[in-house]
Amino acid sequence: MQTFRPAHPGDAEAIAVIHRHDHVTPFVSERSTAEIRASIANLAERYLVLCGEAGDCLGFSYLFGLDGNDQRAELRQLAVASPGQGHGAALLRQTVAFVFEHLLKNRLWLDVFPQNAPARALYARHGFVEEGTLREAYLLPSGFQSTIVMSILARDYYAARRQP
Repeated sequence: MQTFRPAHPGDAEAIAVIHRHDHVTPFVSERSTAEIRASIANLAERYLVLCGEAGDCLGFSYLFGLDGNDQRAELRQLAVASPGQGHGAALLRQTVAFVFEHLLKNRLWLDVFPQNAPARALYARHGFVEEGTLREAYLLPSGFQSTIVMSILARDYYAARRQP
């Protein structure tokens, strides 16, 4: 049985290990264990983890900007230890529910690299809508990279839940 919960400081190293996986590094900025611990302690940010039966960290999501008055949150990162096993979908589904049902936010948004087709498809399957492109938003070793902004609103989340 999997469990989903807010991360605690003891999860920081497991999250940092996932950050360093080869399938994660092209799409998610690496963070140190100390940076992750600081984020876990910051009320404006939230790491959430999906754990396996043995308590191992299967993946994490990282929410940012939770302290604003505009009732929005940014899904800054989502990554799993082993892709292709459904953990990303489970983690995203539970993260979205957490944002709307627990944090009571109105909007959850993210930006994703255009070439990350699996992530874009996952977000779309979970109700995220593409809103546009942030042109040359990040400077990477290979040069400037644009991203696609996607979001889901609380009303869309709740409408989808009411459908059979």
